[in-house]
Amino acid sequence: MKITPLRRTGALVATLALAAGTLAATAVTASAAGTAGIVTGTVSQPGGGALARTSITFFAENGPGSADNVSRSFEVNEDGTFAAAVPAGSYVAQVYDNCQVFDDFATPITVAGGVEQAFNPQFTAAEATAPTALCARVQPKVAGLPQVGVPLTVSSGTYAQPVSSISYQWYSGSAAIAGASGTTYVPTADDVGSDIYVEVTVASSLPTKIFRASPTEAIVRRGDYVFRTGPKVNGLPVVGRTIAASPGALVPGASVSYQWFRNGAALPGKTARTYRVAKADYKKKITAVVTYKTLGYSTVARTVAPAFVPKNKGKISARTSVSKKTATIKVAVSPKASRKSQGKIIVLEDGKTLKRASIKAGTTTVKVTGLKKGKHKLTIVFDGKKNLAGTSKTVRIKK
Repeated sequence: MKITPLRRTGALVATLALAAGTLAATAVTASAAGTAGIVTGTVSQPGGGALARTSITFFAENGPGSADNVSRSFEVNEDGTFAAAVPAGSYVAQVYDNCQVFDDFATPITVAGGVEQAFNPQFTAAEATAPTALCARVQPKVAGLPQVGVPLTVSSGTYAQPVSSISYQWYSGSAAIAGASGTTYVPTADDVGSDIYVEVTVASSLPTKIFRASPTEAIVRRGDYVFRTGPKVNGLPVVGRTIAASPGALVPGASVSYQWFRNGAALPGKTARTYRVAKADYKKKITAVVTYKTLGYSTVARTVAPAFVPKNKGKISARTSVSKKTATIKVAVSPKASRKSQGKIIVLEDGKTLKRASIKAGTTTVKVTGLKKGKHKLTIVFDGKKNLAGTSKTVRIKK
């Protein structure tokens, strides 16, 4: 049986709303003075087990039914727990089953100020009159972000009475989505801009009841790509060579387009994945904009660039002379524009490094000692620095 508290004329009743175990006062009572205590606990059903969809009211002074009382009321959490800030004093705690399955009961409690104390009320008997409507202890809820490609999942809910079946139907706007009759639905491009929700139909011995559940944000957004690897430019940006933009790997797949730029200006007609570096690109910033498009997904454009600005294609010239066990190699790097280049010259024979030397102003002299008598095939490598690409040359000497 429900006990309806009487309110004293002119007094305000404080309602404390529970949210994740935290109470927020929505009104202040006429007798709220004094230090508050924190009352925490769990409401349970006969035989044990936490019970949701219940509420508690603390009646001060003469208890329930009195015209001279002040109350503190709150709903418990979905897991049956609660935490209430209550001014110190003596109360009668009235515990209600909002589903009207178990009989309400009252119990005295004294709240001490400035401390936290446990209060774990338990129902002991069923209501004399059986309920006539199905009651959800925990309503069905939709988890997930309403976005193309992102799964939404609805919980079945929990109920005060035994249920015989639960069925689902997802809706986009006001239209039922064909084939979307499971607990999970993945929005498509057709759903963008529409409200998404699900109707949960619960059958029991009582009249069938339909619950509607929506995501926290109801409007479906465009999807976002997931890049497994990002785009990049492959190849050396050397005048006369070809470089290529790679789109990377992404989910879902997309239609990909390209546009090449020189110093931020689009190059007319250069919309292929590959690009041949021109003389005009020398020492300029070359980039590619890679654009991804898929129906229902936000268009994404990413800018990528080679590892360095384009360089001229270098060329090595070498003059050799041999005396005794020493080979003298005079190395020059061209074109003329590279004369200010600095870098390293490496002399190898059969993959083995014989000599290293620094090159400045485009020239250097390398002396290789310890050569055995006979023919030698030497490879001269310029490692490529500043504005000139790396290159190599093979020379043959006879000692």
